[in-house]
Amino acid sequence: MTQFESSAVLWDRDRKRSWPRPANSRFATATRRPKCWNIQSGDLAGLGGSGEKPREDAYRGIYEMQRTGRLLAWLAVFVSVGLSILSARRITSPLQVLAQSSRAIARGDFSQRVHLKTRTEIGELATTFNTMSDELEQFVEDLKRAADENKNLFMGSIQMLAGAVDEKILIPAAIPTG
Repeated sequence: MTQFESSAVLWDRDRKRSWPRPANSRFATATRRPKCWNIQSGDLAGLGGSGEKPREDAYRGIYEMQRTGRLLAWLAVFVSVGLSILSARRITSPLQVLAQSSRAIARGDFSQRVHLKTRTEIGELATTFNTMSDELEQFVEDLKRAADENKNLFMGSIQMLAGAVDEKILIPAAIPTG
């Protein structure tokens, strides 16, 4: 009979599987339980001391790791929320500056400019906004100059027309009737 032909089976309690044990081993009797490793004490059960600890002591390290994991998870959540708020402010503050400048232009202050020194799309938008403001200011100045010229021409025409009418009225009065 070979050593693996024994009918006794060694059970691994954690993995719930079995394998044949050798016939000449010290585990040949079915009454003896396999030794289990106690992780907390670093001892083999049955070889010194009780080998067993209360459940709270055995799981204390696991509970501490879980608590530490939860604390780190909450810390990560708070840090990510804080970073999100900061990045949102960084994105929205140039947009608020653009909105204020556009309101000033809507009120008629065409000298308003946006001073942003970013190389993003928002910076490009600010540059385009400033170009638009320059062109609008120039257009409004041209319109004002043209309006003044038209007003002066119109007033000159009215004065000349009034002078011509006055001369016709004055000319017949100056001629003696006979």
